[in-house]
Amino acid sequence: MLLSSENFPPASSRSQQNLRVHFLKFSDDLLQAHTLPRILGEKGQRGKSLQAQAQNGSGKTACFSIAVLQALDISVMQPQAMILCPTRELARQNHEFLNLLGYALGPKTHLVCPGMERVPSGSTIDCHILIGTPGKMMDMCKKRFVYVKELKVLVLDEADVMLDQENFMGTHVMDVRKHLPEDIQILFFSATYPDHVQIFARNLLASKTVIKVSKEALTVASIQQTYKVCEDENDKFQQLMNIYGSLSMGQSIVFFNSRRKAFQIAEQLQQEGRVVSLICGSQGSGQEEGLTVEERDRVMNEFRTGVTQVLVATDVLCRGIDVPQVTLVVNYEMPLTRNWGVAMDTYLHRIGRTGRFGLKGVAVSLVTTDEIKHVQEVMEHYQCKVTEIDYDWEEFQDWQTCSQNFGRCSGLCWKMFVVLLFAGEAEQVAG
Repeated sequence: MLLSSENFPPASSRSQQNLRVHFLKFSDDLLQAHTLPRILGEKGQRGKSLQAQAQNGSGKTACFSIAVLQALDISVMQPQAMILCPTRELARQNHEFLNLLGYALGPKTHLVCPGMERVPSGSTIDCHILIGTPGKMMDMCKKRFVYVKELKVLVLDEADVMLDQENFMGTHVMDVRKHLPEDIQILFFSATYPDHVQIFARNLLASKTVIKVSKEALTVASIQQTYKVCEDENDKFQQLMNIYGSLSMGQSIVFFNSRRKAFQIAEQLQQEGRVVSLICGSQGSGQEEGLTVEERDRVMNEFRTGVTQVLVATDVLCRGIDVPQVTLVVNYEMPLTRNWGVAMDTYLHRIGRTGRFGLKGVAVSLVTTDEIKHVQEVMEHYQCKVTEIDYDWEEFQDWQTCSQNFGRCSGLCWKMFVVLLFAGEAEQVAG
C-alpha cells in the first residue's frame, strides 16, 4: 500500500490502550501511523511480518524498536529479538537507541559485530536483544553461542542491501534465517528497494504486509538539493575549500566513491589547515587504505559528540546513520553504478544524512561539465529539482544558520521524549 493521509488506519483497541503506541499522537509521520498497529501483536499473539519503505529520517528505527520492545518478556533472559544491520556503525547506533528507548523496561542488549569481546567456549550470550552485522551473527549462530529458540522478532535494517544477492550479505542473512524459528515475525525497513531485491524479499517472506511510498516522494522536501559545476578535479577541491571558508555551518559529511580518493582529499584538507575526520571500511588483506574497527568507533564518537565538524566518508556511512547536527552533505563524487550511471539508491541514502526528522539540510554535488548529465539523471528519476549554484556560497548562509540552530537541540529533545514515553510519562507530556 502507498502511504497517504487518506488511508490512515484506525488503531486496534489494544493499541489505543497501550502506552507505547501513544508515540503516534506526537508524530506527523505516516509511516509510524501505518506500521505500528500492524506489527504490534494482540495480547498473546505476534504481530504481522512487514516490509516497509519510507524516506530517510522518517522514524523507521523508532517503528521497529517499539515492536521489538513490545515483544519482550523481560523475565526470560534469552534472546527474543534480533536486529541485523549492514555496518558496524549502524549496529552500534541501533544498540544505543534501544538502550535509551527501553531504559525504563530494562532489557539487556548485546552487540554482535567484528571486534566484539570473544564469547567463552561452551557458553551462550545472555540477553533479550541481539544487534549486529549478518556475517558475525551467522558465525555466532553456527558456533551455538546464540540460543535462538525463544526468538520472536527478526529485523533487517536497511533491508535492501541486506537482501542483495549481489553482495555477501544476502547469503549471510539467509544462513542466519535457517537457524531461526519458522514462525518468527520478520520486519524489513529501508528507504529503497530495487526490483531484484524485491524478488528475493518475496522468496524469503511470501506472506507479509507491504507499505511503501511512491518514488517521487522518496526525496525529502526539507533537503535543498543543489550542484556546482567545476572546471576540473582541481577546481572541485577549491570549491570544497570555498564551502568551508564561506559558510558558518553545523556538521557536514563529504562522500567519496573510493577509500583512496577519500584519504587523498582528507590529507589535502588537513594540509590546508582544516580539521577533518575520515571514516571508511576496515582494513583488508592487500589493501593499503582502511581503518581498524577501533579507529572507526573513535571517529564516529568524535563526530557524534561534535569534537569534529567535517567527516570525510565512503558509502560505509551513507545508510541509516543519524546525527541531527549534520546540515550539509557534499557529493565530491556522484555515486555511480558499474555502467557509469548514477547509483540512485546510494544518492538518496547519502543526502538522507541531513534533513532528518523534518530539519532543514543542504546537499551539494560537485560535478565537472562532463558530469552534469548525472544531475539530469537524478532529476528525471526522482522527479525532483536540483538547483545549480551559480553564485557565491554566502547566499546559503541563512538556510545553514536556521538548520544549524535547530539541529543542535533536536537530538537532546528527541532523547528526552522517548525516555519519558517509555517511563510512563507520555500522558503528562501530551497535556
